[in-house]
Amino acid sequence: MSHTIDEMKQAFNAAFAPLPQTLSHDPGPRPDYYGWHPYADSVAVMGEFNFFMGNAIKYIWRAGRKDPEATVDDIRKAMQNLKFEIDRLERKENRERTRG
Repeated sequence: MSHTIDEMKQAFNAAFAPLPQTLSHDPGPRPDYYGWHPYADSVAVMGEFNFFMGNAIKYIWRAGRKDPEATVDDIRKAMQNLKFEIDRLERKENRERTRG
């Protein structure tokens, strides 16, 4: 899945948009390791991507912040999710090629 420049701009703008003042539910406190960035909301950024890409971003986002001793593990988890996404895309391409 490739994105156009306009789609990427929209995703970027959505991720950096101000957070709503009220939510329909109380999500509870956000851990500091997800809310550390002064301009971007981690959930908004992750929500602009599919599951594997969002998961990779999650692990990169928190690497070294949730547990400094697990930084390498978080990076490995991000890499594993990227591999899952590559595998998914390659399987999709192969299916499309065989259909003709």
